[in-house]
Amino acid sequence: MTKKNSIGILVTFMLVAVLPSTLLAKDAYKSTWNAAQMSVDGTEFDWQDATPFFEKKVAADYAFKNDANFLYVLFKFKDPKKFMSSISWTGMTVYLDPNGKKKKDYFINFRKKQITAEEFIAKMEADQGPLSQEDKDKIRVNEFYVDHDIQVTNKKAKTQTLEKVEGMVPAIFRANPGQDGIYIWEFAIPLARPAEMAPGIGAAPGQQIKVGFHWGGATDEWKEAMTARMGDQGSQASNRARGGLSSESGGASTRLDSNIGLARMRKQMPKKYDIWVDVLLANQQ
Repeated sequence: MTKKNSIGILVTFMLVAVLPSTLLAKDAYKSTWNAAQMSVDGTEFDWQDATPFFEKKVAADYAFKNDANFLYVLFKFKDPKKFMSSISWTGMTVYLDPNGKKKKDYFINFRKKQITAEEFIAKMEADQGPLSQEDKDKIRVNEFYVDHDIQVTNKKAKTQTLEKVEGMVPAIFRANPGQDGIYIWEFAIPLARPAEMAPGIGAAPGQQIKVGFHWGGATDEWKEAMTARMGDQGSQASNRARGGLSSESGGASTRLDSNIGLARMRKQMPKKYDIWVDVLLANQQ
């Protein structure tokens, strides 16, 4: 390296060092103020005044709005067959840090799934108390229901039990197909977090926060399903071996089938996606 080049690199380094950090950092997404509480229905109806940001690596638009009580999020998949295939296993996990850090200590998992009528009754009674026999019979008219399940995780909480406290409100989401082959996830997440395990951010209007979106990867349910499938395939291979092969060659055949099964399992493992966004919450206008 020449002396001239060394001096040039040194000057460049010194210039970068004295630049304001705000110029080096990625600009935060500016949330749009919403005067009234929005209706979360899994459509774009209430999002005409928000500026979407296109996330190229997952072919999706996202946007943020807030009022004094909720952060509203729109996540619109434009190629759901390619980038949403694993959400049925994992749901959408949203990381929320009021200090603007890329942390995974606190998160909410939103998952749309099918449950039986009995599971629906059990969930209703857990949320609202005992149901009458008449109400249960009405529910049992349908065999299955769509459940919008929400699970809060706080790794730093002293207890993982959610205790209801004054001021605690639920998070809400809906996920529905839209027009032109898109798929929409819409969320309403409380700004306040009055308890460690309560759904919420712990932030206020005007504050900058960090939001992370995660889906995909191998969940426990997916692993169990794949293990069961491999078990069935192994049993079939053993039956084939016993039917016409010697013990030695049959064992080799079974091991080969098992190895093939593991390879297929790895290949079919849902791809994992992570998106992180700095969001500046709007203040009342």
